[in-house]
Parts: sequence; structure tokens; C-alpha cells
Amino acid sequence: MIRAILCLRRKEGLSLLEFRRVLEARAGGVLARYCEAAGATDFQLREVFQVAENERFRSIWGGTTPYDAVVEIFWPNGQACREGTRRAAVELAQRQPELAALLDSSATTLTYVQD
Repeated sequence: MIRAILCLRRKEGLSLLEFRRVLEARAGGVLARYCEAAGATDFQLREVFQVAENERFRSIWGGTTPYDAVVEIFWPNGQACREGTRRAAVELAQRQPELAALLDSSATTLTYVQD
């Protein structure tokens, strides 16, 4: 199984409450359409809790402000992931303005892992 993990940070000036409200209302639909176009088997959108342990860890290891949400997208194998993400590139490009209004793209990360 291949999993894409996106760590999202909200755009500067957007409150955490507003970010979460808009993320729930719009981004879930954007992600669902992308995942369908990409042939992903599932996706999960999770909010990140801001807790003291996270802050202590960051102070030890360094880093910038914490992420505000995490998205995980799943494919059964590497070939399905490669082919699906190529097919879905157009869908993602069309939805980019919606996401850009929410996200600090310079601080959002994407990592692929194999389970």
C-alpha cells in the first residue's frame, strides 16, 4: 500500500477556527474529487491538536509553527499511485485556487510512504 501524507499549514491571517471551518466545508469535497480522479482507495482528513507535548518536541528538535491538518491518501500499490496522480493532475490544477486561499503552500509538505 502507498500512502501520501500531506501536512497542511493555514495561510497567515486565517484563524485556526476559520481554517477548520472552511477545510471541513470545502476541502473535503476537493480532496474527494481528487482522490476519485486519482483512483485512490481512501483518504482521511484530520485536524492536528495543538498540545503542550507537540510544543516541547518542536522546541527540542527545532522547527517552525506546527501543522494545522494532515491528509492521508491511499493507493494499493506504487503503479496505481503513479498512474492515478498523473491522471488527477488536471483536477488538482483546477482546484488549486480553492486550496491556495486556505494553505500556506511554502509550509505544506507531501511525503509518500509504503506500508
